[in-house]
Amino acid sequence: MMPQDQGDFTPDPLIRAFGALLRRYREAAGLSRRQLAEALGCSYQWIEKMETGKKPSIDSAIDLDTFFKIPEKTFQTLAEEIERAGKRFSLRLAFSGTQNSRLDRRRSASSKHSR
Repeated sequence: MMPQDQGDFTPDPLIRAFGALLRRYREAAGLSRRQLAEALGCSYQWIEKMETGKKPSIDSAIDLDTFFKIPEKTFQTLAEEIERAGKRFSLRLAFSGTQNSRLDRRRSASSKHSR
């Protein structure tokens, strides 16, 4: 499992891409994190977290598309893909744990028979 606090880095390329895109749009608009946060009604820390690797919410992504007037719903689409990828990742982890448990039970049973 991934550590929860990794500072300014996340290994998820989709989340990194979201953060980089947000920063590019914000800087192109000539806004500080604080100014963007005030315009969106959130904290500047939330903007900072999204830019540096915090998983964005779908609602935040929609707000960003609206604020920056992006008709293609770029932020929303990316946030939805992050959500889908996270669910796939969670399912794989659960499956692996089940497989490992079965394997451990088989090993335990076979070691009892070999005694």
